[in-house]
Amino acid sequence: MTVNMVDSFGDGWNGAEYTLSSVDGTVLGTCTIEAGNNGSDSYCVADGCYTISVTEGDWPGEISWNVGGAFGGIVSGAAGETVSFNVGSGDACVVGCDIASACNYNADTNIP
Repeated sequence: MTVNMVDSFGDGWNGAEYTLSSVDGTVLGTCTIEAGNNGSDSYCVADGCYTISVTEGDWPGEISWNVGGAFGGIVSGAAGETVSFNVGSGDACVVGCDIASACNYNADTNIP
């Protein structure tokens, strides 16, 4: 999969960064754009569920990103977003929490 980062102004992400994690919470990578309009990182990962979380930094309106290689196409977003997605042709990621007292309880969850 490839994480593509874009800064519309061209001065980097100004303190924002992404964190890519596996379903068990293991951080696979973090990155930012120090300067310029774009950057990308490639990862070789097993089929499964992953989460990308992008912080806001100082100029969140300039930030966009996408992940190529997600099941079903490209996953994209902006600063301040966290998105879960599936790689490979397995079951779709089920969002929720496995703690019964939580407001987003879902016994079938596979995302912490």
